[in-house]
Amino acid sequence: PIVKLHERHENVRGVLLDDFSTTEINSGAQPDVLARMRSAMPDSLELWIVVYSMSLEIPNLSEYLDHVDGVSFWVWSAEDLARLPDWVSRCNALSGNKPMNLGMYFYDFGGGKPMAIQDMEQQLAIGVSLIENGACQDLTFLSSSIMDVGLETIPWTRDWIRQKTY
Repeated sequence: PIVKLHERHENVRGVLLDDFSTTEINSGAQPDVLARMRSAMPDSLELWIVVYSMSLEIPNLSEYLDHVDGVSFWVWSAEDLARLPDWVSRCNALSGNKPMNLGMYFYDFGGGKPMAIQDMEQQLAIGVSLIENGACQDLTFLSSSIMDVGLETIPWTRDWIRQKTY
């Protein structure tokens, strides 16, 4: 169905498999699942996968990444943000330096609590430096489920973005 949608709407340019590196692989999915997906898609439609920091421990993760066009990388716990540059480097090596966007959370899902402003600031500073040094191409903000629940990181980040635009 996604191929037909892509054929009818040129702005549908890709598929992003969220949680594949945690739920599907843990449930037994093998790299050939992604190979079959990729081969069923035209070259004009991209296949991306979400990889979490804890997924880097999957022994054959590179075999899965061989079949995707790009990676969306996310750090689950705010307490681990200092390790972000090393993890991005490792993920890039495992993927063969495929395009990467870096996920930015407003909430500390690993800690089960709202993200502190200083953690958001650290996450963004590291993310910008990774873009500047070419380790990733852009930042992606998770917003759908948490934008209107009163997190202090939301207005702070809006202000940060306004200051960064020229």
